[in-house]
Amino acid sequence: MNLCYPADVRRYRSGTVGLFFSDVPEATTVGKTLTEALDHAPDALIVALSAYVDDGRAIPSARRGRRGQPVVCLPPLVALKLAIHDAMTQQR
Repeated sequence: MNLCYPADVRRYRSGTVGLFFSDVPEATTVGKTLTEALDHAPDALIVALSAYVDDGRAIPSARRGRRGQPVVCLPPLVALKLAIHDAMTQQR
């Protein structure tokens, strides 16, 4: 189970940077810089994926990112908990 999700970057006229995740459309974040947005990204993924857990839905698999595209990985403990949830969901 791959829990490293590629992020689509959108730069706004105001100078802020938004991150969006095609595999987890509920997860979005923004920052004053790309670095700041990437710092917030794991939390955005955790919050969005917790809704999947609450709803009893399977955790979406991460697609392979494009060259140069930022990839955001979940912290190991969170990834482990989600992997357990996903295995339980698959076994019903």
